[in-house]
Amino acid sequence: MGRARIGEGLLALACVAAVVAPARTLFEPDTWISSALFMALLVAGAGMVARALSRRDSVVLLAQLGVGVLFTAWIFAPENLWFGLPGWTTVLDLNALLYEARVLISYAVPPVKAGPGITLLLALVSWLTMLVVDYLAVTRRSPEVAGIPLFAAFLVTASNSGSGMSVWYFTIGALLWLLMLSRAGARSLRRWGSGSGPGAVARRSTANRVAAVGGVVTIAAVVCAAVIAALLPHLPTRFLLDGLGRATDGVGSSGAGTITSTVDLAKSLQGQSQRPVLEYATSARRPVPLRISVLTRYENGEWSEARDAPLSDGLPTPTTTDATTETIDVTSNLLGAPQLAVPYPTVDLSIEASWQSRRDGTIVVDRRTDRYSATYLDLDPDEAALQREPGGYLVGPIQATDLYVDEASAPYVDRILSEIITPEMTPIEKARAIQNHLRGPLYSYSLELVETALWEETGEPIEDPLSRFLVTRQGYCTQFATAMVMMARSEGIPARFAIGFLPGTPDGEVRTVVGADAHAWPELFFEGVGWLRFEPTPSTRSGSAPAYSLPAWDAPSGQPSGAPTSTAAPSLDQHELPDLYDPAVPQATAGSTSATQLLSRFGWLAVVLVLGLLGALTMPATAWWERRRRRRLARGEQDRVEVIWQDLLERLDDVGVSPPPDATPRQAGKFIWGQTFLSPEARGALRRMVSAVEKARYARPSTWSDDADEGSDRIDSLESDARTIAHDVVGSLQRGERARATWWPAAGVAAWQRLLEFGRRRSSEDDRVEELSRRD
Repeated sequence: MGRARIGEGLLALACVAAVVAPARTLFEPDTWISSALFMALLVAGAGMVARALSRRDSVVLLAQLGVGVLFTAWIFAPENLWFGLPGWTTVLDLNALLYEARVLISYAVPPVKAGPGITLLLALVSWLTMLVVDYLAVTRRSPEVAGIPLFAAFLVTASNSGSGMSVWYFTIGALLWLLMLSRAGARSLRRWGSGSGPGAVARRSTANRVAAVGGVVTIAAVVCAAVIAALLPHLPTRFLLDGLGRATDGVGSSGAGTITSTVDLAKSLQGQSQRPVLEYATSARRPVPLRISVLTRYENGEWSEARDAPLSDGLPTPTTTDATTETIDVTSNLLGAPQLAVPYPTVDLSIEASWQSRRDGTIVVDRRTDRYSATYLDLDPDEAALQREPGGYLVGPIQATDLYVDEASAPYVDRILSEIITPEMTPIEKARAIQNHLRGPLYSYSLELVETALWEETGEPIEDPLSRFLVTRQGYCTQFATAMVMMARSEGIPARFAIGFLPGTPDGEVRTVVGADAHAWPELFFEGVGWLRFEPTPSTRSGSAPAYSLPAWDAPSGQPSGAPTSTAAPSLDQHELPDLYDPAVPQATAGSTSATQLLSRFGWLAVVLVLGLLGALTMPATAWWERRRRRRLARGEQDRVEVIWQDLLERLDDVGVSPPPDATPRQAGKFIWGQTFLSPEARGALRRMVSAVEKARYARPSTWSDDADEGSDRIDSLESDARTIAHDVVGSLQRGERARATWWPAAGVAAWQRLLEFGRRRSSEDDRVEELSRRD
């Protein structure tokens, strides 16, 4: 039974259980635990049996994978098996459950209800982690490498907790992994100290001393890590999953709170309520925000409703008919009168209370009612209508306040507009450019505002909150919406500031809106079309922007001679993009310790941090070496173009932008275009890159120039284009995602995989020698 390695397999199982356990803080009830542990135990047991029967690592891995897949189908999708085996229908059933889990994770506030979809997801995570850890630590006897998947599994739960989780989660997992390492090290030391003859006793004594010292250092390292983590302040969380971080403390919160009709740009956002406000059903496939009011007065950095706004008994007539008709049916409404949450523009309303509407489409009621229904238009204006030049705005629904520009922030607004707007742009193109700028990598979403910023010319503090936001480029929806309103007005586009709620969390056919879903957005007016909603707040908060607000894909005009005329990939319809709303509202940390104070209190920690930094540089340095190696091995300009293209795809894959593996260069380019926010410079670089790769793959060799200098210039230009694209995509990510792409690149992983393969061959040779020695 030594070949089965039962002890090492059970230890690997305990490690997996330890790193998955923190998910208890995110999901309830704990009924998912039994399924997750059972699947992990099955995979571990399959590995033990397979190792006892076969010496081939691939056989062990395939046996574990087969057991995991079969039992997943038998337990979670038993209705559509073909003679006990999973088929395509089984895959569809499992996919439906996983889609349910993705939606819940994207929308729900923790603790998330662990239904069938969540249970399946956690079971998959558990047994797949078990598969990788068992293969690396037990089958391949490389427990040090097994720390990577263990850390990844732990990171998913730890990084989605708004507050610091119990230190015991880390301590137990770390000790179990270090125990695996110590067992492997002790085994090597015993082999080193085994044998007879002169020096054998001394070698065994030395091995025992080394093992004892290693144990002491291990325990001291875990204790120090736990103590330091407890002493350092808990920094604002960067969430890996879309919806799990919405609660202020990471595990849900409560408290009353409703939307206010007065918005102050200078205040950080705290104390978000998770109390339900609305429950409703809708016919829309992609629900839109529910608007409550339009704030027209902006004074001293504060928005408020207009006083004595005229009311009418009917609803305003929409300007455009390019829309689909959708409905909402509210079954529970806790929003107090006179506010009523409905999509804009509403064309029909059924409610028991008396109501009237303002000119901007805001509906006010005389009392709160639990139920009401409304019909609204989901606007989808024609591009030709959007591109139409205006003939004059101060007519119809436009008021002078819709073009009012705040004087205090005008210098900063104008400076930014001079960088992103050109005179030949139409109004819709200007609006798109403004939105793209605010959603780009230069800005970050945060509920905690930077309190101080200085004028460049005088060095004095900036008192105006909008100017301060445009300098610090950190804020939440209020600042982003206000910035776009003022930028649009400065370009002569009427704009207004709307408040309401995001569409909320789905639970079957019913969606729940809580106080934390409160949101603000700008609405811009275009002649012949009417008022349109834009979404300048980054997608981590607001989800996808409306389709009409995004620039369309412009395919490269030319293609190389000899290029095949294969079927092009379908264009990306923005209406087909997933509707992921993520109201991320982590609790702001007050009174955090300054860097100087931390250094004075933990000066001794500087040495440890420097050593850790040097260790962290290993993987980026390996990636750099691997990319240089690939370029040295490339022969000819065509091979170098392919290497640059594959390196770019690898960099994008590091941050989750992964075109289909069988995609043509043009299809991959369209995928990258549709999944990322690229600057005009990066879009041009992507066109050139796609064209160069198509030429390298499909053009005749005779079309390539023999001039070495010319070819070197082309390669240098492509290298620059690849850096531009990668910098644009990676720069638009959250800090945690950028760090993961920088410190754990795929190129470095590939280099270490080659090294591990070499080590595996050496280990197999050592095993064969050990087996022969035992036979003797």
